[in-house]
Amino acid sequence: MPRIEGENVVLREFRREDVPVIHAWVNDPQIVRFLSWAVFPQTLRETERFVETQLSGEDPMSRAFVIALRDADQCIGTTGLIPIDWRNRCGELGIVIGNRDYLGRGYGGESVDLLLGFAFNELNLHRIGLQVFAFNERAIRSYRKSGLVEEGRLREAFYREGNYHDIVLMGITEEEFRLRSTERQT
Repeated sequence: MPRIEGENVVLREFRREDVPVIHAWVNDPQIVRFLSWAVFPQTLRETERFVETQLSGEDPMSRAFVIALRDADQCIGTTGLIPIDWRNRCGELGIVIGNRDYLGRGYGGESVDLLLGFAFNELNLHRIGLQVFAFNERAIRSYRKSGLVEEGRLREAFYREGNYHDIVLMGITEEEFRLRSTERQT
């Protein structure tokens, strides 16, 4: 797995020593409320299995990374493309900044930008999409800054905290990514 370096964060491989940190996030109700895939609460063994799966590199349909602070190599989140549809050259982006101390500081946006660069420049993908809960306004703003656009909604498709919520579908194509990259350089 490549190491992708940004200004403030690095996308790196998983390590066994990341297990306690990740285990804490997936058992933090304030973090898990934004995740559709998280089983809450999660046992330590389930977290260990997740990290072992990432370490094995055996899943050809995914590329996942730890988000680490560049200066300290401190694990603050995870991101990846899960799944990847190689035939249609599309992937689904997932990201979590699990350490609350680093929310709202731009690390998630920088990580998304790095992952999009990897997806389009290294993996030769054509489109990246994602799903986000409509109540996660901070994430939606961040995704828009990274060039993703709203493509639609699944109305009242997710039940959380006693209410039904919309799931917002967002995406970006390789052409849109390249145009955005060119505009940023000028």
